[in-house]
Amino acid sequence: MIAVARPLLPAALALVLGCGHTPKGPATPAEREAASARAREAVEKLRSSLGRELGAALKRGGPAAAIAVCAERAPAIAASLGDATLRIGRTSHKLRNPRNAPPAWVAPLLAEYQKNPGLASSERLIGPGRVGYLEPIKTVTPCLACHGQTLDGSVEEALAKRYPKDAATGFAAGDLRGLFWVEVDLRRGR
Repeated sequence: MIAVARPLLPAALALVLGCGHTPKGPATPAEREAASARAREAVEKLRSSLGRELGAALKRGGPAAAIAVCAERAPAIAASLGDATLRIGRTSHKLRNPRNAPPAWVAPLLAEYQKNPGLASSERLIGPGRVGYLEPIKTVTPCLACHGQTLDGSVEEALAKRYPKDAATGFAAGDLRGLFWVEVDLRRGR
């Protein structure tokens, strides 16, 4: 009897202690809507926090200060909005920071947004119990100081120093700059 119970002990302990997550089946429509609402809220917080900090940096120190905000503060803000059930980030088809490369599920969708820059936000199942959300980032006039077709020499120098392989220039106002992406894992936190 003890020999039979021993192989079951690790499985029983894992079940009791909650180790490992049993994948949940497909999300219900209500779960998907809740996940999308949570994702939209996270994107709005990231967008507004980043916008405030970029605006303040531009007033305080010009484009060079804004470069530092995008490099240092944007990832920190995104990390502060995430938790065990939510990840958020930014990506683009023309990357400046290689750490902003798209997650695997975002890459083909980024290509679709490039082909159809008028596409709106979208939500989709990206795995069992996982919902992905995308929202376009449009280039606005203040962004052109660092992402436009012509840049001030000091901006070019600051970008070359921080990002030697920068590809995130050549944009015009209204262009698709990239995407905000969010992953919500419905299997966790229950």
